Amino acid sequence: MNPLIWKSEYSLGNDLVDAQHIQIFEIYNKICESPPESIDQSRLLDELVGFTVEHFAEEEMLMARANYQPSLFEHHKSSHAQILQTLLELRANSVDEMLEFFGVWIVDHMLIEDRRLQESLGSVNKS
Repeated sequence: MNPLIWKSEYSLGNDLVDAQHIQIFEIYNKICESPPESIDQSRLLDELVGFTVEHFAEEEMLMARANYQPSLFEHHKSSHAQILQTLLELRANSVDEMLEFFGVWIVDHMLIEDRRLQESLGSVNKS
């Protein structure tokens, strides 16, 4: 797998969300560098899924605090649930497929779904 490179265009201007996205990239990249099927890789995969769950919860809390449009909030929250389910299914079957899926998904999610949040998140404390 190719590492994920953080680009300034991914930034939403919200310190918390941006820091979490960067941390997700860092965990992903550590997995790519770890020996396949190693204990270290397994631990990092668990960390990636766990941190992603935490990130989703934080992002949803920020959307609620920002009074994000209800239909968009529900769509975004549903997207999070679907992604988590897919990650867990792929995690159980194929690490390579999970990483390939996650690497494409995270960038698309930030550039499309999270970009919609940018204006609303500006109304919430940035850190």
